[in-house]
Amino acid sequence: MPRAGTAYRRLGATFLDGERRQETPCGLGQTAGYAVEAYVLERLPKLLSRRFGFIETSAMPETFTHPDGSTDEIDVTVRGTLDGRPVAFIGETKTNITPREVEDFLKVVERVRPAMQCEDVRAIFFAYRASGDARQAVAATGGYLAFPHDIIVQPG
Repeated sequence: MPRAGTAYRRLGATFLDGERRQETPCGLGQTAGYAVEAYVLERLPKLLSRRFGFIETSAMPETFTHPDGSTDEIDVTVRGTLDGRPVAFIGETKTNITPREVEDFLKVVERVRPAMQCEDVRAIFFAYRASGDARQAVAATGGYLAFPHDIIVQPG
């Protein structure tokens, strides 16, 4: 166990002042995150099409720069039509979504909504796991929650 005030690195974990802080070696977490986002860019439009008849025109990550210079990065933006009307799904990709992440992402959605150039903008979360509380948080906000094989929460 490290002494207070010492810091050292062991097997990709960082220990500072006796408190363990998560760190992945060699950027592995970032690489895995990009791989998941790439998968979702391909998978999500197919789920939306199968479930709702959505017709995709584009699927890509987007970065929005606001007038104050701040930016918001969106993991997945899927644009297309639903029943002949333009719709944009703004997505957050997580391995395990939490109620706090739902709340935080919905704030991002509200910030970027004016720049979307689409009247119908919908929040969608793509995860591999979601607690009951997280599912309820998504449902309570009128959002969507997708897992790799289906959309498990949707409005209405």
